[in-house]
Amino acid sequence: MLRWHHRLYADNLSGFLRHRRADDASHSVLRAEADERDVLFVLQPATSCRVHRPTVVLNGGYGTRLTVDAQAAGLSFTVLSPTGERLTTGREHPGGPLAIDVPPGGGIVFAAAAGSEVRL
Repeated sequence: MLRWHHRLYADNLSGFLRHRRADDASHSVLRAEADERDVLFVLQPATSCRVHRPTVVLNGGYGTRLTVDAQAAGLSFTVLSPTGERLTTGREHPGGPLAIDVPPGGGIVFAAAAGSEVRL
């Protein structure tokens, strides 16, 4: 698990060097804006977030379902285990809110369906 998180940090260093900001009033959704993608940390009690470009969403709570509001069309997503293993292959996100099953400690990787690659 740590190997995946260390690689995620190294691959998105530009976002972690900048100030991370809260996306909600309770400060339970934190966003790091890297050059190529955003990294979102969804913490208790939050179970929802918004994405508008390639993004990695990390489930930092105990819930097993996150509602992701994709505010941009043309995003596909892959669900990852807590160790970074793929649990699903690239599925198209229809846009708008969508409930996605993701294990605690796991993540969801959103990529542009037109071929913008997100490294895992």
